[in-house]
Amino acid sequence: MAFFLGALGYSYFWIIVVVALTVTKSYLWKQREKRLIALRTTATRERDVILAQLQDLPAWVQFPDTERVEWMNKVIHQLWPYVGEYAKVFLTDFIIPQVKAQMPSMFKNFKFTKMDMGDIPCRVGGIKVYTTNVGRDRIIVDMDVAYAGDADFTVSCCGFTGGMNNLQVL
Repeated sequence: MAFFLGALGYSYFWIIVVVALTVTKSYLWKQREKRLIALRTTATRERDVILAQLQDLPAWVQFPDTERVEWMNKVIHQLWPYVGEYAKVFLTDFIIPQVKAQMPSMFKNFKFTKMDMGDIPCRVGGIKVYTTNVGRDRIIVDMDVAYAGDADFTVSCCGFTGGMNNLQVL
């Protein structure tokens, strides 16, 4: 090819210019392709990320017939210390006697040594009341309740101690 360009009277300068333009065009084309691949990958990942996070959104965002009940969360937040006190009474007066009645005689010293519901209350994400296909004497309420609190329960029985903390119900 260089022979033909020389025979036609072109100088080596034009050969260098053509080669440089070809290399530059090839480089810019590859850069464009890399950008397009990155954008496609980002768009695909963004869709996956959004779909993964959609599960974490409250029910009133996903379902238009579910109501947002932020007022109920405020009420639960105010009542949470009393819920903790009631849980202590409930465990002491009702659960411990039932557990002792079900266990063999050597496990009769079962008791809760620590009962703390923590400071973080449960949250209601949404609420829906069903009114169709329900009898007159019934009310069906569907609540999206999540609890990821700092509850701490410790049980003692036969000299062994066990418990659970950081209880999560999602």
